[in-house]
Formats: sequence, C-alpha cells, structure tokens
Amino acid sequence: FYREPSTAAVEYADDQSGRRALQLSYHKGAAGFCGMWIHLFNSRMPAPARIFLDSRSFTALTFWIRGRSGQERLTLKVADSEWLRKEDALPIGDVARFLSKKAIDTTWQLAVVPLQALPSRINRTQLASLVFEANGPESGEIQIKTMAFCVTRFPLPPLPQPATNPATLRTLDKAIWVWSTDRILGKKEAEDTLVTFLVDEHCNRLFLALPYEATSFQSLMGITLRAERFRPLLSRLNAAGIHVHALLGDKDFIHPDRRPFVTATLENIARYNTSSKPGERFTGIHLDVEPYLLPGFGGKREPWIVGNYLALLSLASDIAHKSGMEIGADIPSWFDAPDEYTGRMELVDYKGTSRPIDEHVINLMDIIVLMGYRTAAFGADGMILNSLGEVDYASKSGKQVFVGLETGPIVDENVITFRGTPQRGLQGLGSSDGEVVLVPERDSADVYLVQSFQRAEFEKLFNDKSKAASALRWPVQSSTFVPGDKLSFATLRPARLTRSMEEAQTELGQTMAFRGFAIHFYESYVKLLTGNRR
Repeated sequence: FYREPSTAAVEYADDQSGRRALQLSYHKGAAGFCGMWIHLFNSRMPAPARIFLDSRSFTALTFWIRGRSGQERLTLKVADSEWLRKEDALPIGDVARFLSKKAIDTTWQLAVVPLQALPSRINRTQLASLVFEANGPESGEIQIKTMAFCVTRFPLPPLPQPATNPATLRTLDKAIWVWSTDRILGKKEAEDTLVTFLVDEHCNRLFLALPYEATSFQSLMGITLRAERFRPLLSRLNAAGIHVHALLGDKDFIHPDRRPFVTATLENIARYNTSSKPGERFTGIHLDVEPYLLPGFGGKREPWIVGNYLALLSLASDIAHKSGMEIGADIPSWFDAPDEYTGRMELVDYKGTSRPIDEHVINLMDIIVLMGYRTAAFGADGMILNSLGEVDYASKSGKQVFVGLETGPIVDENVITFRGTPQRGLQGLGSSDGEVVLVPERDSADVYLVQSFQRAEFEKLFNDKSKAASALRWPVQSSTFVPGDKLSFATLRPARLTRSMEEAQTELGQTMAFRGFAIHFYESYVKLLTGNRR
C-alpha cells in the first residue's frame, strides 16, 4: 500500500545467498505513506464467510528480517476484524524493538513479538492483518522470511538454508493484441516493423483485429476479408512461427439481431482459410466480447445477457472447429468470484447444466485469456491468485489459459463503496466522508460524489426544485485509492514486466493448462519498451 508521492512494491526475491524471501521496496516521500500488509484470512471470501485467526493458543509472532542498507525503520501494526472493517490497524511497536540488536541491519535477525504486546483494543480471537509501515530512511528495502505464530518460545523457527536446486522455467507462449490492423495491412514499412518486433520480443501468437465500421452491423455479409491484403502479411507471420488469430471485439455482438452479422463474419474467416494456402491461414478465431459492459448486467437483464453471450461463444466454437481452427475468448478474472454480499457462487444455467460463468466459457473455448490486469504477481490481489481458479479448471478440461497484462495507460482512481437504501432529496446533504448523489435525467441519470465542503456549490446546480427532490443519495462507506500502476505496466520499467512474468510462472507454470502471457496491446507495448520509465 502507498499514497503518493511515497511508493511501495512487494515481491519474492533472493537474498545474497540465494534464500527466497518476501521483499518490500519502498520510497518514503515528504508526504504520503507506504508499506505492506499480510492478511491472516482468505481475503477472496466475502465478509460474511471470512474466518479470522484465533491467536489465544499462541505466545509469540516470529519472523526473520534483514535490510538492504541496515538503516531501514518499520512500524509493526495489527488489525482485528473490526479494525479491518475500518481499513485501519493499531501499532504494536517499532520492529527494531523486537530484534536482539535493536536495529534492522544487513544480516538476518529473528524478530520475536510477544502477543502480550498487542494493543488491548485488539480482539485476539479475530486477528485479521499484520502491517509493516515504513518510517525511513527516504528509500529502503527489507526482506522477511519464515513468519510464524509460535505456541512456545523454544525452539523458535530457524532460518532456512539457501535453495540448492533453483527451479527451471519451461518455455511459454507469448501473445499480443493488435487493434490497428487498418494502419498496418498493405503498408510494407508497417508490416516489416510489426513482424520484426514480434520476432524480437518472442511473441508467437497474434490476435489480429479484423477492421470494420460499427455502421456495418446491418450488413448480412459480415466483415469481409480481402484476401489480397491479408495473405502477404499472414504468410510472413506464419513463416516467422507466429500463429495468427482473427480478432473480433464488440459487446453488441451479444444481441440476437447482430447474430447474422457475426455468423457471416465467422464464415468469411473460414472461407478465407479454405481458399488460402496453409502458410497464409489464420490459426484460430479470438473473441473480445465483454457482456458486463452492457446496461443491465448485474441486474434483472443479466440472465438474458449471459445466455446470449454463451450462445454466441457456442456458435463461434462450432464454426471454428468445423473449419479446423482454434477458438479463444477474453474473460475477466472475476467471473469465478462469489457474490460479495451473500458469499455464494453465482451459477448460470446453460443447456441443462448449472455452473459458474467462467466454467461455461472454458468448456466452450480452446483458449481463454484472463483480463486480470495486475502488475504484481504475488499477493491477495496479484495475478497468481486471480488466475488459479481458471487455471485449475482448465487443467481438468484440457484447455489453455493465458494471463493478460496491460501496458496501456490507466489513471489513478479512488474506488467508492456505498450501499443500502438511499435517502431522497438534498436536504441534510453533507456527510463528513462524502455522499454519492444520483439525479434522474429523463431516461438516464447523473451521478456525483459530493464532499461536505461542496454542499453549497452543489445545491446551486439545481434551480429545478423537482429535480433536487427526486435525487437519491448514499453516504460513502469507504474510499480506496487504486494507483494506475497496480493495473498497468505503462509507467513502469520493462524489467518490472519481465520480473512479474517470471514470478507468476513459478506458480502458474506448475500446470500445463497455463500457456503463457498475453500483452495488451501492440502500440503501448512498443512505447513501454522504448520510452523512459520509472
């Protein structure tokens, strides 16, 4: 966690002797804060289903720690379930206080934290999180290994020996999306640049978008493929060992009245392959169709949307397989997440089978790409944990999974949480933490976040008293800062991307269903590799 201009990053890394350890790298700016947290419960479970740690049978928390410079200072904090709900923690003390040398240095030391040192306001039957907050110097790096809750003070966990046989990583596929096909096809210099780049970056799968105009939806002929434009490029790509998948992407493909257009397009791809030489063909079809972008997803229209979405995938699968092509689709990593309020997994009925939506998609596809879009491999919200469910199911189904990585720019944002029954009208507006206000406007609505100091100015916007009276408002329950570089590598160095892929592969690569990584997208990836990044 961090608030700019302070920053923090957590990863697994080797120490100078080859021991693998949890590593916190931080920069403590003049303002902001930074550090890391470790949950003591399954954070992917919804709040009602979470089981917290009952620490009453333990006497001490222990961990081995070392610093890169030996000047690092950290405060250890703890949260129980109630303080977790407040998104806060209480200090136990400076980490140095629990070390034999009373200071972090460059050698490994065992920290022993008596649980009697926990603040009295902490419920020891409901421990939720441990927090390490950096205090200085300006930049630091610490490593932690073998954290444990101990029943007795002796013997305490020893420092493990360095690994003697580091794991070797198998060769994976590397895919990339290209959306700007119109600016490349038939242009020798652009085609040369694309092929050279893909070979240099070891990209052996290409999702190549088929150019079309949204106004062409009414055409029963679908997207046409001019063979004289596609064959030269596909010939070069295939000769370079790059498998090309025809990419289609539009949320509106889900609508039944778009089905003739989509069917005709898929048949055009199959016809192109049949009329072309083997070295000029598409290997597969790839769908980037995102049903959750349609109005009504998450509401009463969701079953209708999901049913049509799965019908579309089934149609595409049939046509692709009949023509000897692979079929793939992009899906978000949260398709397998339980409902955040009930804790139950939402099941979808399709062709007489009731399953989570991600399992239906995996059953229909040969390949899925998980659009989890995280820059951290490890952690409660890292790419490994966000991918495990789909990778595990795909391994049982004989399917392949790619993990998607974003390189396009994503802005920092605050995620606002509000729920419950709203109050009507603007009278009383001005909660200390802000309020979310929805103002109906004909057949739509405008949504505002109003802080307490903005109340007077906000009310001036509404000369129409009936509009103000119809407004609905909810107090803000929480506001979580989400930096853009949590989701995208756009502002990070290329080495960070490489390291995150290697870290994710150490876990996900243990199953053959994990096929590799997919980079979104060509132009932003080029910019990442050639620009100045921090």
